Amino acid sequence: MSAGAATIQAIGPIQSRRFALNLIANVGYLGLSLAAGIFYVPFLVRHLGPAVYGLVPLISMVTSYMSLITVGLDSAVSRSLTIALERKDHEHANLIFNVAFWVNLALSALLVIPAAVAIAHADQILRIPLGYEAPTRWLFAGAVAAFLLNQIKAPFGVSAFCRNRLDLQNLVAAGETLTRIGLVVGLFCIVTPRIEYIGLAILAGTVVSTMGTIWLWRVLTPSLRISLGQFDWKMLRNLGSTGGWVIVSQLGVMLYYNIDLLIANRLFGPEQSGQYAAV
Repeated sequence: MSAGAATIQAIGPIQSRRFALNLIANVGYLGLSLAAGIFYVPFLVRHLGPAVYGLVPLISMVTSYMSLITVGLDSAVSRSLTIALERKDHEHANLIFNVAFWVNLALSALLVIPAAVAIAHADQILRIPLGYEAPTRWLFAGAVAAFLLNQIKAPFGVSAFCRNRLDLQNLVAAGETLTRIGLVVGLFCIVTPRIEYIGLAILAGTVVSTMGTIWLWRVLTPSLRISLGQFDWKMLRNLGSTGGWVIVSQLGVMLYYNIDLLIANRLFGPEQSGQYAAV
């Protein structure tokens, strides 16, 4: 038997096991998400009421629109970095990774300003139940902080995808979900139901997932290093041009799937939009 044939036979079982692990992890995380949704949404509606609960998905929707600034770059990075690592071109892979990291860090810093303005004027963007203006701002602040942290960690998350370790990626995602829901349930039951705690839990879950994602990055791709000296403007232009049309496509998806919550809130008020959001 030739060395090439022996290598293929050795790789086959490994790929089969990896596929099985990834499939089990995907199904398991899907089950967890479904179970969490079935429990979590009625729990929040029961403790907060539909009008106040409706602010939670609404603010998440508003926050998600900020991702349009980075979605094009992130999609191009995932594809290019995977190809570079598979070719074992570590120098090129480091250029891609550092461009993604430093650009995401800079954009996240720039987004702090419009995010702060949006938080301060939340009552002008959304129709908020009377007396919940300040708590809503705290919820908004927690959601925005979590979003910005997610943007910073995005380049690190490519490692699990590149190495086909979706099982570990789903494990980190499960930790985030359990932290977010567990903290809300604990605070609601031990202290008192407050919408601010949801913003705190969203941020706490993101911190957990960020720590797990960075750990996977270090273990799975030890050749990647953070270095400002490896930032390359030509690489940034190439990645930006590749992901340009992704932004247009993602904008259409967001408007198609998410704009209904905002319209319901503005036209019918928080009570009706909260009932709609729960459904």
